[in-house]
Amino acid sequence: MYKIVHEKFVFSPKKGAFWFYVVRWSFWSAEIILAAPEGAGKKLVWRKRYYFPFAAQIFTLSTRLAEAFLI
Repeated sequence: MYKIVHEKFVFSPKKGAFWFYVVRWSFWSAEIILAAPEGAGKKLVWRKRYYFPFAAQIFTLSTRLAEAFLI
């Protein structure tokens, strides 16, 4: 079972608009997803799953830092 831990819409004049998602699958695995707007929905741009302890918490922190530097 998965849980979306972090979802954030980001708009940058240089990079465009996209969504960050951090999905926790278990204590040992988490997934980062980048999606861009396409029509009325979202298009998957990049997806990567990682396996190590506290993965979701670490990725939530790292995506918040990435948002700050992209804007």
